Amino acid sequence: MMTLDVAFLPSELAAKAIEGSLAVLVDVVRASTTITVALAHGCSFVRPVLHVEDAFQYAQDAHDSVPLLLGGERGGRRVKGFDLGNSPREYTREVVQHKGIIFSTTNGTRTLLALNGAAQIVIGAFVNMAAVCQYLADRCASRQTSDTQSDTVLIACSGVVNTFALEDTVCAGMIVHRLSTACPDMIKTTAATSAEILYRHYQADLLGMLHISDGGQRMRHIGLEADLPVCAGIDTYPVVPKFCEGKVML
Repeated sequence: MMTLDVAFLPSELAAKAIEGSLAVLVDVVRASTTITVALAHGCSFVRPVLHVEDAFQYAQDAHDSVPLLLGGERGGRRVKGFDLGNSPREYTREVVQHKGIIFSTTNGTRTLLALNGAAQIVIGAFVNMAAVCQYLADRCASRQTSDTQSDTVLIACSGVVNTFALEDTVCAGMIVHRLSTACPDMIKTTAATSAEILYRHYQADLLGMLHISDGGQRMRHIGLEADLPVCAGIDTYPVVPKFCEGKVML
């Protein structure tokens, strides 16, 4: 029997069943949205790194077969010397197609790298909700007959500097709702049920929810409020980014 669980904060991951799990990274505002948009627009890969210095060093030493861009933020703003920030609106097809992106953000990349040990890691957001949920449902169906794989789907919310993020939890709750509907035999933890309840409360106005969230207010404060409608778009991109061997790819 598959278990569906949610980690509201990265600090909770140490106590969660990561090893062998199906893991989903959620950072709605904005890393998981931006990664999804970049790959949907033809980016070859996104390589997450923990520190800004790591990004510069990798770009200097890399021998990749495609041109590289540096993307990411600190405090919501583009890092000095990077080609791109963390706004999904920057990652157009004209900019990113057939290029690799070395990517470092305040919250999302840190949480993604903390999921080391999971059997599979996918990137989830509102913008690719249907594709991610279908992918997870298919994987869960195949795992029901396996005795060698973990029976846990773990949704990891990135939060904001290890504090609760409303938008991540609502997105996690939407995944819980859709996946448990598709796979009714799944066992939801209390955390998963709580996230689903929060999603049901806000489902009629996800953009309004983003505007009142800490993440949304932070975007407004730094002049990037126009990112929020992109982040709130449901099923805009039918792709499932997967993190494997240091790269996120389709």
